[in-house]
Amino acid sequence: NLNFFRWNDLLSFKEEFNDTVFQITENSLIPRFVFKTGGFNPPPELMEQRINFDELAKYYFFKDICENNDYLFFQLQYERNMYTCFFDKKNKSTTMCKLHEGNKSAFIDDINGFIPISPQKITQNNEMIFKLEADDITKWVKANPEKAKTLGKNMEWVNSISPVDNPVIVIAKFK
Repeated sequence: NLNFFRWNDLLSFKEEFNDTVFQITENSLIPRFVFKTGGFNPPPELMEQRINFDELAKYYFFKDICENNDYLFFQLQYERNMYTCFFDKKNKSTTMCKLHEGNKSAFIDDINGFIPISPQKITQNNEMIFKLEADDITKWVKANPEKAKTLGKNMEWVNSISPVDNPVIVIAKFK
């Protein structure tokens, strides 16, 4: 399974059973980032055993990789949990968001208190893009009725959304 992404006209990819993100050029592959997994990178021989979920849960799997000028964002799957992470290119440090409901970690909406988000893509304008399913929104409203009432004028729509409505695209700007 390959994860391709583009930033500043660079095309990069990471193969699932390799610890390195490579830049693709016309004539070569150039290493850009190496995930130091401390022995938790899945060995290539496990590629044939993909159905053995108990064995695969012992390893790190990196998904949804994307980047901007300052950060490399990714999802880290480990022991059946999905963690939202980002690598600060300037400080050379990685941050992992705390786990929330459903064994997922995400960025907290500290303005509205709405559903935590995990970026799926980053735009050239440093905006995080995330898709919220209508069914997830209706479940959140049902579990958080008081919070839903206080979301504000621009988010009144959450109280009238149906589980079968179209997904909602969230665009979050970096501070």
